[in-house]
Amino acid sequence: PLDPRINEFMADNAGVLEDEDGEASDWIELKNPNPFRPEVAGWSLTDDPLVPKKWTLPAGTGISGNGFLLVFASGKNRVISTGELHANFSLESSGEYLALVRPDGSIAGELSPAYPEQREDVAFGIPAGGTTYRYFTSPTPGSGNPASGVVGFVNDTRFLPDRGFFDAAQVVTITSTTPGATIIYTTDASSPSLVNGTKVPAPDANTAPAA
Repeated sequence: PLDPRINEFMADNAGVLEDEDGEASDWIELKNPNPFRPEVAGWSLTDDPLVPKKWTLPAGTGISGNGFLLVFASGKNRVISTGELHANFSLESSGEYLALVRPDGSIAGELSPAYPEQREDVAFGIPAGGTTYRYFTSPTPGSGNPASGVVGFVNDTRFLPDRGFFDAAQVVTITSTTPGATIIYTTDASSPSLVNGTKVPAPDANTAPAA
């Protein structure tokens, strides 16, 4: 049998998923990679490497074959296997340690020393068929993950001169501190994207002038 794993989690849930109290608690999704249902009672989740058994799954807890188990990281500490499961800790959006621990105290999987900074309503997980964690802008709590994700986010752009009303044409410089960022702009108030707008040929990796 293969170990279950931390398949996806959200550390800044603003409204993607509500718990039984109607609150947008953070959540952790475990995946069972086996075609049969293993018992996971006695397994633990922790956000502290010094306390591996910080929160333990209760007796009677299992995960269906190739299925998923959701645990809310709400700090509410609810361990009734017939209802929603709530860990006794919450997740830090700035990044922290997170691990799944076997009943014997050994580590089955961990994000160490810390997972990266998280964004609001964006999940972090392992793409279907993949092995490396990615950001998911379309979270999938309780179901299979998408086949791809993004490795990070572009830092905000800076405009010089800043936005405003002008009586004459201006030469505008747009910069981003993210190396290799692609800068695209529009002049009709529509949202720029890879298929909409004008792509600026950057003379270096992260700075480009635009008129």
